[in-house]
Amino acid sequence: MKFFDVHRAKVMLLAAGLSGLSLIFCIVAVCALSTNNDTVKNTNWTYGVSDNSEYFVGLKEVVIKVDGFDEISSKWEDTSCPDSYCDDCKDACDSSITTAIMSLITCLPTLATDFQRSTVKGDLNCQKFMGIFTGVVGTITTLAALSSYADGCYRNLPNDDGSGNELTWYLGPGFTCLLLATFLKPVDVLIHLLTPVGKKEVPLNEK
Repeated sequence: MKFFDVHRAKVMLLAAGLSGLSLIFCIVAVCALSTNNDTVKNTNWTYGVSDNSEYFVGLKEVVIKVDGFDEISSKWEDTSCPDSYCDDCKDACDSSITTAIMSLITCLPTLATDFQRSTVKGDLNCQKFMGIFTGVVGTITTLAALSSYADGCYRNLPNDDGSGNELTWYLGPGFTCLLLATFLKPVDVLIHLLTPVGKKEVPLNEK
């Protein structure tokens, strides 16, 4: 479209800004890989609360706070739990690790492509193709993985804390940030799709 061609720099820098925001969201999601209790509490993928306890589910460990007791944490690999939801949640977390890391890594070439296409001189057909292809594939695969996590872990967690208290679960900041980062990708794809490849001026002596 002519508008996107004329305002190429502004449009592609907007795309770069969205990609940068997506990068920040992905960093938050990846921080849930930490085994530091405070980090897990701040970037958990699932948060549970009852009348006297809180649960923070990270991708590598679970942090539990119970009123009147010291805070405890348990790594998924060390967790001994007879209930089926433990294995389901562990498997969902294990598979989400790759998704979170790959989403973070793919933000970098996407950001570079946005800057590359901001000038006519740097714009190429292959850059446009890569901007569209990586965005579409990244959106589909990440949404599928997030859905698998929600089905495998979030929806399978128990409704009580083992002491008769009702336990309510919410999707945490890590999951939400990765979801937001994923929703930004189609916007970037649309910008690449609507921005034509810049036509380079041919010097007179080469005509």
